[in-house]
Amino acid sequence: MITERRIRTGAFLVGVLLYFTLKTAVESVFPYGKPLINLPQQLGFNILLSFLINLILGIGTQRINDGLEEKIPWQEAATRRLVVQAVVTGLFVLVMVSLFASVMIFVILPYRDPVESFIRAIVVGSVFAMVMSLFYTAVYFYEQWGRSRLEAEQLKRENLQSQFLALKNQVSPHFLFNSLSTLGSLIPEDQKRASAFVQNLASVYRYVLQSMDREVVPLETELQAARAYIFLQQTRFGESLQVCLDIPDASKHLGIVPFTLQLLLENAIKHNIVSNERPLTIWMSVEDGNRLVVKNNLQRKQSVESGEGVGLRNIVKRYDLLGEADVMINETETEFVVTLPLLKDGRL
Repeated sequence: MITERRIRTGAFLVGVLLYFTLKTAVESVFPYGKPLINLPQQLGFNILLSFLINLILGIGTQRINDGLEEKIPWQEAATRRLVVQAVVTGLFVLVMVSLFASVMIFVILPYRDPVESFIRAIVVGSVFAMVMSLFYTAVYFYEQWGRSRLEAEQLKRENLQSQFLALKNQVSPHFLFNSLSTLGSLIPEDQKRASAFVQNLASVYRYVLQSMDREVVPLETELQAARAYIFLQQTRFGESLQVCLDIPDASKHLGIVPFTLQLLLENAIKHNIVSNERPLTIWMSVEDGNRLVVKNNLQRKQSVESGEGVGLRNIVKRYDLLGEADVMINETETEFVVTLPLLKDGRL
């Protein structure tokens, strides 16, 4: 924010100097219609006018760009945005210049020929104002470019954090001990299931490696990795862990932030009691065709491992950096529910 403030302050001062220089130079070359005041007064007036014009143009251009960015982002419709931007900015400049010219020529300053001076002010002022508006639009895009670079770096860090969380849980002594213990008990009893366990364990690690550089993955891909992780945990906990997947095929082409489902599954198992007396059930479903709901019955452990909430914060932050800030987390006396937006194909 400090950097953006400095950029805007510098742009404003440059704009004031540019407008003052242009206006003074034109009036020196074409003095016709100059108001009946002497040169020092006129220079002081030009400085004051330059500050006022740039203040209004800077704020107005910023509001126009912010409003259009919400309704017509450049990334989605560049040509349409260019046309609408030109029309809206042109109308804004014309209205502003007309108001200023009317007040200055007919109210504040006595001009020798007010009608011709008014027409000249509209023409020349509109050209000047469009130049200044283009200048402030360029500054706006420079800010957006810098902000997008910063957000890209933040997203990269959050993605690395999610990979670290996934890998940390998978190579942690607890996870490895539990997996190897489960595998050791399967080998003499059910070699076919033991082989499937090894294959699913490999799939979990493979998915982390394959998705390391992805910001978004298809839901179907994420579900495949989640099923592998679920197989490992259900092999360990047996009937004490139930996972119900109700994902329609029509939603599987949509995108999701990688490792989200695994982190949510880990979070539910880590913080809740899983036993024959108190089985843990996790439901995954889709609402309205584009929102994924993951919920579990709530039966919190008395004490949990350190780092509570890190995985959830990471998920929320990554969606926020993608411009999808509507991740909802709700907890009742009986359920813990996380609702996530499923992203459009263009994100993949």
